[in-house]
Amino acid sequence: MLGDAVWGIVTLVIVLGGILTGVFTPIEAGAVACVWAFFVTMFIYRDYKWSELPLLVYRTLQTVAMVLTLVATASCFGYVAALMQMPAKMTEFFVAISSNKYVLLMWLNIMLLVLGTALDLAPLLLICTPILLPGREELWHRSCAFRHRHAAQSRHRPADAAGGDDAVRRLRHRQGFGR
Repeated sequence: MLGDAVWGIVTLVIVLGGILTGVFTPIEAGAVACVWAFFVTMFIYRDYKWSELPLLVYRTLQTVAMVLTLVATASCFGYVAALMQMPAKMTEFFVAISSNKYVLLMWLNIMLLVLGTALDLAPLLLICTPILLPGREELWHRSCAFRHRHAAQSRHRPADAAGGDDAVRRLRHRQGFGR
């Protein structure tokens, strides 16, 4: 039984070992992991036949197309929200509710909890981050904690939302907040 799991564990060793030793970047590690998983599935576990490969590719492309459509739509919404000055209006709205930061955090958590039940991580981050991040600067001054709270309320790992300060700066600059 443990013997069957060894091939899956080797995937972790390849990804983490390759990243930590500097052999490849995290993006390249994902590509190497996909190739390794394909090799293990087709040659070691033999879960699928070669005749089923076109159907598997088709189903994978359908899923990727749906996710990328959501991301594209959310990006367009974020751009329009930036043009309409929605971040400033949201900040004014939250400040009008209360000046107490704990009350504002409670309302923010409730809002993200409700949105997190209806949206996936990528669209939620692309829609909410450009709207809420500028208000965070005025109210909280801690972007790392904000991103972790944002990701946690949307039912996903904080590391997915962290992205680094450079990513946030590029996003804000691209959408007109960094000028």
